[in-house]
Amino acid sequence: MTGKEIRLNRLFNGDLEKENIIISAIDHGMFQGVQPGLEKMGPILESSQTADAILLGPGMIEHNRTYFYKAKPTLITRLGFTSAYCFPWDYHSGVTRRMFSPSYLQALGADVIVTSLQLKTGSEQIDADNASLWGEVVEEKERLGMPLMGEFHPAVYEDVEGDEWHDLIKRGCRILAELGADLIKTFYTDERFGEITQSVPVPIVVLGSKKLPEEIDALRLAEHAVAGGARGVAIGRNIFQAKDPGKMIHALRAVVKDKKSAGESSTLL
Repeated sequence: MTGKEIRLNRLFNGDLEKENIIISAIDHGMFQGVQPGLEKMGPILESSQTADAILLGPGMIEHNRTYFYKAKPTLITRLGFTSAYCFPWDYHSGVTRRMFSPSYLQALGADVIVTSLQLKTGSEQIDADNASLWGEVVEEKERLGMPLMGEFHPAVYEDVEGDEWHDLIKRGCRILAELGADLIKTFYTDERFGEITQSVPVPIVVLGSKKLPEEIDALRLAEHAVAGGARGVAIGRNIFQAKDPGKMIHALRAVVKDKKSAGESSTLL
């Protein structure tokens, strides 16, 4: 899988074993329509040029292709649809379908593809169908040499706390790795997050989830995640809804790459 190795190392700046990364996630419109901060894509794409990668909806690539003419940032795009991400409609069942093929996304210019594996949806049939779709994608991405970032974002995430939440994320991340994910995007749990990163043989990046009350809170999240073995962050609202998204990415780089504290890095905001 030479192609996959090349693309993964390109994402991790030539050092898959040690380098940490920042992904600017701006694909929210695929599931929720226009979001504050994403009314026009140009400004946030411009601000995200210092990120290691940008996660962008497939339909937006053609309209913004010039932002990816250089080697960086790496282009990540989404393959699947899951109803659990349609937050405005209050869906919770986690029904997932494949929208595009890995080869189509490769033709659009993507170096990495991402899709969610929804499990513990409350329906054994939905779980089995979701896993079956995932298996098809894994076979195709291996033939193409395309890295697959698997998301473990449980449909029940607002209703689970504490030990149960940690155990759910730990179990889900290991399942993703066992089923062929090349890297994983998921939630930070707590001070035991190291148990998750140590039990999974692929890099894990932590997502930002909801907009946090203060910008330093996003830096603290990144600091705790990296201390727990995360290989970076994939952050959306806490970047594109920041007062200055470019400065937020700069501050995150100080935490994620230079291992500075959130307090030190907040002076860059």
